Amino acid sequence: MLAPNGLFVINRLKNETFRNENLSVIRSLALSQYQGNQQAVCRVLGKYLMFVSTLDERLGVQLQMNGFWEMNITEFIARNVSDGMTVVDVGANYGYFSMLMAELTGSAGRVHALEANPFLSRLILKSSRVNGFDRKINIINQAISDHSGEELEFVYSDESPMNGLLAENVSEQARENHYPNTHKVMISSIDDLFKNEKSIDFMKVDIEGSEDKFWYGSQIIRKQNPKMIILMEFNRARYHNVEQFISQIYDEGYGVTQLSFRKSQYKQLSQKDMLQSDTSHHIMLAITKGKIY
Repeated sequence: MLAPNGLFVINRLKNETFRNENLSVIRSLALSQYQGNQQAVCRVLGKYLMFVSTLDERLGVQLQMNGFWEMNITEFIARNVSDGMTVVDVGANYGYFSMLMAELTGSAGRVHALEANPFLSRLILKSSRVNGFDRKINIINQAISDHSGEELEFVYSDESPMNGLLAENVSEQARENHYPNTHKVMISSIDDLFKNEKSIDFMKVDIEGSEDKFWYGSQIIRKQNPKMIILMEFNRARYHNVEQFISQIYDEGYGVTQLSFRKSQYKQLSQKDMLQSDTSHHIMLAITKGKIY
């Protein structure tokens, strides 16, 4: 269960029947040390060292105390990202999934970590260095949209930086009440950012209501990479024209699977299912023309 160096064996994440044992080990190896300047370094997944904000009352606390986040998503990535792949983490946050994918893709693979929040981008850089992934993870401090070359306002709170988003996706009242921090961020489309990338095998997309813009701005990349797996957060209440967004997914021949707590509970979704999906919470979708594991 542990490697000779006493750390967790990441390949165990590929088998969800090990989950309870894995979680017990990961929790036992979790630790956190305050570094000053409202930052701490913690051990996540029983192996990686990760820098987080001590002001963060959500994801940061979970990583410091438990050493993992969304284990069902973590296991999905472990099963579907493999050696030699080029992967993109859109909305990387602290880089939790980026670090995992950096190991899974091996020496020949490549990880692009996209994060609009400049503070979080700097923490990803620190984490990538301390884990020896600084030459493996390409960190891009930009927001993703359906076009490129414009600066827009990005808003977030110190208490929950994982929920930062483009100001155009939030009401003025919500912004005043929940998103006190603002800065300008350059936006780009996936097609423009990766026009010179030979192939992309996997994308994780979690960008707080801009998933439709991601989709519209990645048409060329999808055509060039028909076997690519897209793991995307979805909430139909957040998009300006959800019918158009959903129609494009199915018109391009993709299958859509809603992930759940266990693989046996995964559900294939029809276009009608997506149009009627529950808006009280976000769901995670695997969008692909091939097989998922």
